[in-house]
Amino acid sequence: MRPFLKISIYVISFFISSQIIFAQDDYFKLSNRRKAVVIPFKFINKSIIIPLTINESDTLYFMLDTGLKNTLITELHSEDSIELNHTTKETIVGLGGAGRLSVYTSFDNTVKLKGIEGYNQRMNFIEEDIFQLSQLSGHKINGIIGYDLLKHFILKIDYSKRKLTFYNPKYYNKRLRSYSHFPMEIMAGKPYIHTDIITPNNKKEKLKLLIDTGAGLPLWLMDNNNIQISKPDTTVYSYIGQGLSGQIYGEYGRIPKLLLNNIALHNVMTAFPNADDVRGANSEGRNGTIGSEVLRRFYVILNYPKKKLSLKPNKSFKDPFYFNQSGVDFYQPDLTIPLYSVYNIRSNSPAEKAGLKVNDVIIKINKKNALKMSLQEVIRTFEKIEISKNKKVNLFINRKDSMINIEYQLPQKSL
Repeated sequence: MRPFLKISIYVISFFISSQIIFAQDDYFKLSNRRKAVVIPFKFINKSIIIPLTINESDTLYFMLDTGLKNTLITELHSEDSIELNHTTKETIVGLGGAGRLSVYTSFDNTVKLKGIEGYNQRMNFIEEDIFQLSQLSGHKINGIIGYDLLKHFILKIDYSKRKLTFYNPKYYNKRLRSYSHFPMEIMAGKPYIHTDIITPNNKKEKLKLLIDTGAGLPLWLMDNNNIQISKPDTTVYSYIGQGLSGQIYGEYGRIPKLLLNNIALHNVMTAFPNADDVRGANSEGRNGTIGSEVLRRFYVILNYPKKKLSLKPNKSFKDPFYFNQSGVDFYQPDLTIPLYSVYNIRSNSPAEKAGLKVNDVIIKINKKNALKMSLQEVIRTFEKIEISKNKKVNLFINRKDSMINIEYQLPQKSL
């Protein structure tokens, strides 16, 4: 049964109410005239998750996504109830090959985080849960928030300590001498920087890249602005992710370097999405995206008022870039039950060749009981196997009430 969504629409014509709504400025502010507010976050499935409320609702959990302009409610659960004001229906276009998507749009809402208040806020709401954020992370996630919140503040992201610090720009005077700085271009509510890469054919290219905390990949690149980006000799075709308008597929490979001023990241795992799946990303002259697997290696400061990005390496800077050699993605169909199923399998991957199938339920991983793990622990267990010496995977799975043992050997050399 669909979760209850309480929508309040004032009894006046939409034309009149729209004029009233758009005359009001949306804004966020720090409570009690504070100079800064610190909010702890959970880093789940390579995403920043924070609690908030909408119109005095119970606590909801949202992904913080610099690649999103307007706040988006993606799913509600049986215990969730939100009253949304001034609601209309619209059609939007996003990444993916399926075209347009119908959404409800609501205005004049109040959003509150710990120490932060937002008023006259716009909300988009998707009836169909196309992202499955909760099931893919193993944690309740109700939506995504980005530019509507961030444009009012200077934000520091400390991935190591899992802390967000929101600064009032009026009182911010930190010099940040140990940081590397980049001019930040804001287009359609999204932050871009211009920086260099070294391509697989050893050519230096300056690219316009989106800074996207909501993208779990390190980097993805596409041809644009008369720049044809060469791909590595060795690539793997795979599912990349879910856009607003459908699934995104493409190739994975490594580029020699991502250059962030005087900071070089080597052998960066990079996605090269199919052109048809990312048509909507070309409108701002964009060449690709820097995602959280790069950003988590830095202290990140996003200064929206002055349009500046500042980066300083943290203790995770030298972590190798991981590639999913097994070719398996997992999800948790019911968050109340610790059962984890196969969500997607890469074609011709070791797991597929060994006979693993979509919707198989994982019972044991190398003799470890998956039923006593969280979804994130299951994912980390596979990652540890893939960087181990023997790289052998032994699975005990449930397939339609039949218990099956599946074994496979991962290649010693990763992509």
